[in-house]
Amino acid sequence: MRNKKVSKEGPAIAMTVANEGFKAMNEKERRILQKKYEKTQQDFENWKQKVIKDGRVKIMKDLESNLNQRLKKLEFDKPKRCIPPNIYYYQQTFKSYEGSDSKTKLQQSMKKWKTLSAAEKEPYYESVNKYNKEMIVWKETTSQDGRIEVIKAIKTLLTQLKM
Repeated sequence: MRNKKVSKEGPAIAMTVANEGFKAMNEKERRILQKKYEKTQQDFENWKQKVIKDGRVKIMKDLESNLNQRLKKLEFDKPKRCIPPNIYYYQQTFKSYEGSDSKTKLQQSMKKWKTLSAAEKEPYYESVNKYNKEMIVWKETTSQDGRIEVIKAIKTLLTQLKM
């Protein structure tokens, strides 16, 4: 689970660095980049309109739908994602917190979660550990039967369709 947090921070850091670089530019350089951005946006909008007019949108949506169905069939035995430990803790302790609204209870729960020791948090991580073990087995199984390559190819195609 911690690797996902790192991967989510990467784009945020890149955007921060890019923003700082943009702020460091003089006004003339900024205008040049802004014009390029606006031209790219306009080109993209023109392309979208062209695709809509010539009927490729329906073909792309049908293809996306078929790929998603195929992906579901290939991932029929993939373990279901588990609830994050802090949310699981919140669900278990929701009624014990005072307050009339869910927001107050959530805030109290999150404060308490942050103060728990690692030993106290361990039971809430059991489902995450179980999921991670099941995913390792699933990846090995799909790798051995060859499904993993097809799954990767379909996911790549779906990513390209969404661009």
